[in-house]
Amino acid sequence: MVATPISRAFGDPDLTPDNFSKFSKQEISADSAAKGIEQLEPVPPARSTAPMDLSAVIGSAATQAITKGGLITFHTVGDTGGIHNPQFQFAVADAMANDTSSGAAFWYHLGDVVYYFGQEQYYFEQFYDPYRDYNAPIFAIPGNHDGAVYTGETAKSLAAFVANFCTSQPTHTLDSQGAVRTTMDQPGVYFTLNAPFVKFIGLYSNTSEGGTEGVIANAKIGNAQLTFLQQQLAAAKAERNNGQGRALVIATHHPPFTGSPNHVPSPSMLQMIDQACTAAGM
Repeated sequence: MVATPISRAFGDPDLTPDNFSKFSKQEISADSAAKGIEQLEPVPPARSTAPMDLSAVIGSAATQAITKGGLITFHTVGDTGGIHNPQFQFAVADAMANDTSSGAAFWYHLGDVVYYFGQEQYYFEQFYDPYRDYNAPIFAIPGNHDGAVYTGETAKSLAAFVANFCTSQPTHTLDSQGAVRTTMDQPGVYFTLNAPFVKFIGLYSNTSEGGTEGVIANAKIGNAQLTFLQQQLAAAKAERNNGQGRALVIATHHPPFTGSPNHVPSPSMLQMIDQACTAAGM
């Protein structure tokens, strides 16, 4: 007997009021007392390096409408996990869910979905519940807090992220506690998303905190992502040469360069990206 595939689902059909007031003190404060282990973690291998196409997620009719209209709109936000004062996260979530005038086709999350260490037990409070009314796909790359582990943790780095964003097909997870949103079936924690007018190449910049650089490849974690980036840039260049050009966005959680006084830039990562772009003629 073949199981019937689960249909994709995004936002709940009926808008509902915020209910973060029911969270316990432990749920709101999460694991802020736990001490993270300062080390780079392995990068989970991608299920596939083939680009993910937006039309496979929202349907060909919706994608064709975007193309015909000559404009694509999307949200991009990172560092969303709500700690101590979740009402701010809910306020932003509500504003995005109610932003019907822009017609955003999706949200591209830039990492740090769940604080402080990306555990499965906080996915409802920090992801499924706040965005239960956001009626569009949510793609994501992990941030350092999604991949970091802490002393005494038994789960592997990024296990919960993979279980919620990189399943082989959309499915309902116990983490959602009844929310209608299904998991996302990204081919990996690093992946390419093709959409009308824009291509995203998303990379995982590992677990470094604000005072240290983000890392996409080195002797410790390997060069799979760098090879992937080089291949995807070469493919993007070939598309442009064939008249299929679109805006190119390379997304990382850690900033390659920044003027922030609290987060350092990542010059080694920036150099790798620049060299890969130059080699591809981009």
